[in-house]
Amino acid sequence: MTDGPTAPLLREGETCWRAVRAGRAAFLVDGDAFFSALADTLENAHQSIWLLGWDFHSEVRLRRDEDGGRPAALVPLLDELVRERPSLNVHVLAWDFAMLYALEREFLPLLQFGARTHRRIHFEMDSAQPTTASQHQKIVVVDDAVAFVGGFDLTAHRWDTRDHTPDDPRRVTPAGRAYPPFHDVQIAVDGEAAAAIGALARERWQRATGHPPEEPAGGSDPWPERLVPDVRDVRVGIAPTFPAYGEWPEVREVEALYRESIAAARRWIYLENQYLTCERVGEWLAERLREPDGPEVVFVGPRENSGWLEESTMGALRSRVVRRLREADTADRLRILHPHREGLAEAEFVNVHSKVMVVDDDFARVGSSNISNRSLGVDSECDLGLVSDGDEEIRRAIAGFRDDLLAEHLGTRAEAVARELARTGSLVRTIDGLHDETSEHTLRRLEIDDRPEAAAAVDRLGAIDPEHPIPLEELLQRFADDAGEAPSAGLARRVAPVVVPLLGIAALLSLWQLTPLGEQLRAALPGALAYFQGTWHGPLVAVALFTLVSVLLVPVTAVTAATGLALGPVIGIPVAWLGSIASAWIGYAAGRLLWRDAVRGLAGDRLNALSRRLARRGILATALLRVVPVAPFMVVNLVAGASHVRASDFVVGTALGVLPGTVLIVLGAGALRAALAAGDVDDRAVFLANRSLEIDASDSLALVVRGLALAHEGAN
Repeated sequence: MTDGPTAPLLREGETCWRAVRAGRAAFLVDGDAFFSALADTLENAHQSIWLLGWDFHSEVRLRRDEDGGRPAALVPLLDELVRERPSLNVHVLAWDFAMLYALEREFLPLLQFGARTHRRIHFEMDSAQPTTASQHQKIVVVDDAVAFVGGFDLTAHRWDTRDHTPDDPRRVTPAGRAYPPFHDVQIAVDGEAAAAIGALARERWQRATGHPPEEPAGGSDPWPERLVPDVRDVRVGIAPTFPAYGEWPEVREVEALYRESIAAARRWIYLENQYLTCERVGEWLAERLREPDGPEVVFVGPRENSGWLEESTMGALRSRVVRRLREADTADRLRILHPHREGLAEAEFVNVHSKVMVVDDDFARVGSSNISNRSLGVDSECDLGLVSDGDEEIRRAIAGFRDDLLAEHLGTRAEAVARELARTGSLVRTIDGLHDETSEHTLRRLEIDDRPEAAAAVDRLGAIDPEHPIPLEELLQRFADDAGEAPSAGLARRVAPVVVPLLGIAALLSLWQLTPLGEQLRAALPGALAYFQGTWHGPLVAVALFTLVSVLLVPVTAVTAATGLALGPVIGIPVAWLGSIASAWIGYAAGRLLWRDAVRGLAGDRLNALSRRLARRGILATALLRVVPVAPFMVVNLVAGASHVRASDFVVGTALGVLPGTVLIVLGAGALRAALAAGDVDDRAVFLANRSLEIDASDSLALVVRGLALAHEGAN
């Protein structure tokens, strides 16, 4: 047993990327504290602001109660600051998210953060990650002098007070919709730590864009006067996760820091986290619980995961880890709890989103990483770990941070927690002693729906919480348990189904450019739009035209956006939805009747196994393949047609799967159409909209090219 976590816990290149010092550090618990401190810091910026996140919303309000004389919403505030200060540049880097999350996101972020703001606000969508990965780091850096790291995204559904009062009128989205209580934690640091985090932000920008940004000159101190530091002159470890991607190597320092800090604990391990699904971390904790003199372990998480999808997947995996931890706890040293707030509706609960770890009084960790496989090796993450180095003031600050969190959850004061802990010498007994089941605000035992078959089903899919990024071809193959080797068919036979359509598209483009066809169609376009919108049969013809164009392997996303721009949402949504279904059906029929042998030759024995899996879960599998970016639209159609999927399952699954994306794309394009008609959008807005379509088209083409390369590898 060690003497507790001290400076050697932070080993550069092993448990952290950098071990540096911060002159000041402050723990910011819940959105009211963080958003207010962030607004104050942004208003002190003079050179640079870096915002990195999983999600952003341009209209999220940073101030709820006070009027500081400046805009309360994020983008209006940034825009005003940049216009006032010629030396200030703002960089915003957001994850280029999967369509699965589209309903949770703001429409057209490129437009909201780009076309409507000053040119020195630079916004990029970061897709520099493997298939199935996300950009999950949540970082703000101001002038390379103050940095914020933690679990907060600057988006909707995040702000709350520490009381988590039911029906708080201030706890609403930018659209004015109320949401349940939300708990999260951020940490602010300055000095060397802030400068190092700034370097990390610039590295992320270079990875995403290929352009290295300039470093700020330095010399400013934007730390807000109202933000009182909790600790001074402390050693800070910066621990990221990065999956291997391109020339960038894999980094798993988040995982290493979990392992080493759990092993170093002597008395107490306190954890708050959104998830508890990583069996590896679970086993490290279980090993300590099995020791006769091991530490106590307290975990605080949400009562359940948000939404039916997360609860049925991540919830099932959490139940398995919780059961195994409780089985290992033979000495009553474990508590797995959730916050309870009286007055909430039955379906509502305090959503614990924080990622916190406190070991003894010597180590405090705050960051973006969940206790999940994804956070250890798939998604980008960033955590900060503070060590005491035996300094008593720092130890008191770390202990105070833990006691303060427990006091919030138990509806008491930090001093009461500290007194009870000093009396009992046990974190578990302290919680038991302060717990009041009748209290309006307390901690309760986390009950689990322990169904092993549910977790086993998630395991078989493997893409929900993978330990490593899953390549596209492997993700498809996971639908087939007993896939065999692809036959070594000739290269020409294997790539013909892809090459022939591409040659057809090239021929059509040539006709467009080299003959009067393009000019004639452009001249006829105004009359055609009037016909589509002004007659009862016009929309039917529009559906037929949509079907024809998308069958020619023009990306269906681009055709959908063009439909929204041309026809608006009222006509555009049903036209694009029905056209997508019709073109999918034609691809299905082609795979089933015309190209069955060619498709089978391209996929080999893998297709037969994939066919059986698709046939068993036809509707669900088809719908998921429409929502999750696994393969191009027409490729899915051909494979489904050449498989054993029932036609009715395919049509219903397609109809369900394409509807959310169709509605979002057409509404966004329709909004741009209205803005263009009103003259409210400048040339940059048009450029950004065009760029959005180019991204989708280039992604589809990249997948086709990748398919050709894979076919070549298989033939060889």
